[in-house]
Amino acid sequence: MSAAGPAPRSRGRRRNVAATGTRTRVRSHALLPDAATWTDLGFALALSTVALTAFGSSFTGSAYLVVGVLGTVVAVLVTHLTRAAGWPFVSAVVISLVLFLLLGGPLCLRSLGDTSLLPGPSTLAEVVDQAVFGWKDLLTTLPPVDGDGPLLVLPWLAGMLAGLVGTGLANVRVRRPWLSALLPVLGMTLVLSGAILLGVRHPQSLLLQGTLFAGLALSWLAVRARRASAAVQGGSRSWVRGAGAVAMLALAAGLAVPASAWLTEDRDRAVARDWVEPPFDIGRYPSPLAGFRKYIDLRGRTNNSNVYDKALFDVDGVAPGTRVRIATMDRYDGMVWGPPTTRSPVRATTPSSGSPRPSTTRSTAGRSR
Repeated sequence: MSAAGPAPRSRGRRRNVAATGTRTRVRSHALLPDAATWTDLGFALALSTVALTAFGSSFTGSAYLVVGVLGTVVAVLVTHLTRAAGWPFVSAVVISLVLFLLLGGPLCLRSLGDTSLLPGPSTLAEVVDQAVFGWKDLLTTLPPVDGDGPLLVLPWLAGMLAGLVGTGLANVRVRRPWLSALLPVLGMTLVLSGAILLGVRHPQSLLLQGTLFAGLALSWLAVRARRASAAVQGGSRSWVRGAGAVAMLALAAGLAVPASAWLTEDRDRAVARDWVEPPFDIGRYPSPLAGFRKYIDLRGRTNNSNVYDKALFDVDGVAPGTRVRIATMDRYDGMVWGPPTTRSPVRATTPSSGSPRPSTTRSTAGRSR
């Protein structure tokens, strides 16, 4: 009787499979992704790679793309493993932040020396500084910038954000099936928009950032939408629906490039460089000391540009013979003299005391020498 016991249960399972027409596949390990998760991870990685190519016109070489893709892979793996372990999404963000700081030096700061490869205080401070203020340096520097410099922190950060956004939103469950399918695609589109915004006016490749990205995004949207509405069965065969989807994607991708070229022009492309002005750099201007000969006594020689005997300005409020210090150039960089790095107040110095004392003066056009 013990040998005949399991047979009815086996026949019951076969009848249940035959009645429902579905088969349940059990994963060998909880940390291994299933087919749906593999699909989401693959699309997130592919869309992130295409989005990161928008930095190609801002950096030299391809190191920016390698670093950015590594950031996406790290973020995707961390997000999947924390979700498989049952941890909240905030744990994936915290772990990714720690890895961003620890790996930022070896991956992005190699040009600063061997000491930057170790996660010391100076290295961590440099990674944070480039992550917070590096975008301003990128926008105010003539492109392309050094592809091996510290600004590689920006693609490293962008890749991690893309991985977190893509896989994080893919696991969000909402009541609306269409919204659940749209969220990760919309998030990756925002990542591409941010990379384009930090780029230059002329795109790196319309084929990659336009046609290929649109085809991948629409494909992922179609797969997720079909998965979300799996209970609804259509009247046509699956291969018919698949062929129709492929035809629609091919048509949309084929019309995307010529339509964009016809509807828009290069001047319509908005980038952040149009709105960010470079900071004032006094080193770009010649030193005033280069024209000091205009102010010396020529001793009988003639020079129309000389102003030794001409009135420049009048100063009121000080005693006659008082020396007025207007500016001080006490910094020498090996080539030219320049002003100090910190501002100093205007002071008046008397010949008798030899020590400066603050005073309030008023200057107008007049004669002084």
